[in-house]
Amino acid sequence: MFTQVEENYIKGLISSYKKLGYNYYICHTITENNNDNDIAIYFSKDEIKAITSTTFDISNGIHITIDSSSRNDSGYYLSTGYRSTISDNNYNNILSVNKAEFIYTNATLDYSETSLVLNPDIELNNSSSYIINKINYLLLFVLLITFLYTFIINLLRIRKR
Repeated sequence: MFTQVEENYIKGLISSYKKLGYNYYICHTITENNNDNDIAIYFSKDEIKAITSTTFDISNGIHITIDSSSRNDSGYYLSTGYRSTISDNNYNNILSVNKAEFIYTNATLDYSETSLVLNPDIELNNSSSYIINKINYLLLFVLLITFLYTFIINLLRIRKR
C-alpha cells in the first residue's frame, strides 16, 4: 500500500499526464529486494486492457519508476520530493505484476470471468477507503445476521404462547 504522501504524489502525476492525453494508467508497488525504486507507473494514451487481475496489455505508453526515498545518483538522501525516472517512453508490452504487489488502475476488463478481483482506481478508491468499504460490508452482514437471529427468536416465542 502507498503512504498518504506517495498517494498524493501519484495522483498529481496522474493529473499531469491526463492533460497530455494519457488517460489510462497502472500503478503498482515494487517490493523486490535490492531495488532502488518503490513504485512503477504505466501511462497510456490507448485503453489499457486487464487480461487478468495482474496481467495488462499496454500500448502507446510511458513507463515511469519512482524512488520515494529521495536518493540522488550518489546515494545521498534529498530533502525535497521524490525522484521519478521515465524508463521507457514508448512502452508497448504485456505487463505482468507480481501478485504480492498492490495494484491500482483504471484499466478496462478484457476477461469475462467475474471471479477475478478488480484492482481499485486510486483516484476513486484510495487505499484506506477500499479497506474501509470491505469492513463496512462485513459489519452490515453481521448486523443482518443479528437482526435475523433476533427476529426468529421472537417469532418462536410468540408461537410457544
